[in-house]
Amino acid sequence: MNGQETCFNNKDHIAGEFGFRDMYPRAKGVFIHRHVHNYGHLETVVRGSILLTLELPDGIREKVFTQGAAVYIPAGAHHTAEALEAGTLVRCIFHARNAEGEIIKTDGGWDFDPESANCMADDPAFC
Repeated sequence: MNGQETCFNNKDHIAGEFGFRDMYPRAKGVFIHRHVHNYGHLETVVRGSILLTLELPDGIREKVFTQGAAVYIPAGAHHTAEALEAGTLVRCIFHARNAEGEIIKTDGGWDFDPESANCMADDPAFC
């Protein structure tokens, strides 16, 4: 990795039992750091492209994903992504969970701030 940090929208947006997190790498070549979750989730490329590295029990897999692509990341799989172009936006979609890892469900409310999200989505240089 090139040592650059990744810019994140650190707020998880929750509706019902689902949540999502948007990640905005600052520039081409910036990494979404290697990490792992105790739950599976869907990673989608909203804009741009990424090189996804997925560490599975049978080996390491790397694949390029472009705008519109989605990939399932299984629980326990370490993964990282490199932005292959400026303005890339990656969205992770997951079940909302409490600290114990149990799926939670809100009362149907939406904690999403549309003004903030529109600003970030329209401005890849947000960070």
